Amino acid sequence: MIATLYNTNKEGQEEVPTSPLRARKEAALALIVLETERKKNNPESRGVDLSEVVLGNIYLPYADLSGVDFNRADLGGADLREADLRGAHLREADLGGAKLLGADLREADLRGAKLLGADLRETDLRGAMWLILEMITEYANRGETAAKIGREA
Repeated sequence: MIATLYNTNKEGQEEVPTSPLRARKEAALALIVLETERKKNNPESRGVDLSEVVLGNIYLPYADLSGVDFNRADLGGADLREADLRGAHLREADLGGAKLLGADLREADLRGAKLLGADLRETDLRGAMWLILEMITEYANRGETAAKIGREA
């Protein structure tokens, strides 16, 4: 079964969304809302699959995204301040310029993720799996050490 997201016009008639990208973003947001409700009823279940979704510049501070599969997703510039991303799958995801201030990324899989320009201050990365050469290079170019990652420089 394929779900389609429609908009309703002034006359109450359903219309196709204005762009495929907007439709995908709205569908992903709807899934995140459903996921949040599902977790309230069954907190031990695995997260929803949003791999390869395009959600650049999306506004989701404080969201419960624990366990969600964002592998190869575009979350560049997203506002994920203090979001719960524990155990999230973010392999090869684009998080460049994302606001992750105070986010909980414990046990998240960040291998190959692009985090250049992301705000990781006060982010909890304990147990996270990651190998982010771009980030290490950025800090080295500024004369900082990798130990400052996750702290205010």
